[in-house]
Amino acid sequence: WDGSHIVLEGSTNYVWDGDVEPTVTRLSLDHQTLEITEIPGLGFTLDEIEDGAILYERNTDSRSLVERQTDGSERVIWDCNTWMRDSGQPEYYCAPNTIIWVPATDTILWSMYYSDTVVEIDRESGELLRQWGQMAGGWTMDPMESMIDYQHYPNYTEDGTLLVSTHTLGQSNQQMAREFEVDDDTQTLTEIWSYGADSGYYATYGGEATRHGPNTLISYGTD
Repeated sequence: WDGSHIVLEGSTNYVWDGDVEPTVTRLSLDHQTLEITEIPGLGFTLDEIEDGAILYERNTDSRSLVERQTDGSERVIWDCNTWMRDSGQPEYYCAPNTIIWVPATDTILWSMYYSDTVVEIDRESGELLRQWGQMAGGWTMDPMESMIDYQHYPNYTEDGTLLVSTHTLGQSNQQMAREFEVDDDTQTLTEIWSYGADSGYYATYGGEATRHGPNTLISYGTD
């Protein structure tokens, strides 16, 4: 967040060796290693917040959102398995592909690919504030054809709109970047911009869309 280094994970559940603990590495911009931290139980995704703490998915006995301080102390912010069971869905629906810290509100976006759903969590209290996507209880999508599907990397723009890379519901091999107005009063996501219908690229997994001034940078993941 201060522009001094980049953060990446190594040996997560995607590439797992029982003899190697998952790690988080901080690199300076000239690719000199600053620090390598072992995080047992590190799942698929993480984010670093402003004070150097790591927000990550712990994938051990329960899939949880955990905050790990620089001194190694940890606290569970939110237990997804419990919430998913209470929603009447299988626990594996919790599996996230993105954790994003939102500095302006000190909230966290947790994107779940199996359930085609994104939730927003208050970092301090662990309260679930917003829910978008295909699970019951989610907000209204306007139009319904803009419903997120196997989404990746939801994030807020400087204007407070929500930007997300997503498959197109009901269609094959079409990847969209969709931008939504967020209306808490009506609990509605209203699409105001999209790109990708004729791009010819498709992210079976992954994909990102981020706003930079007047431009949008789009990645097509596994494509």
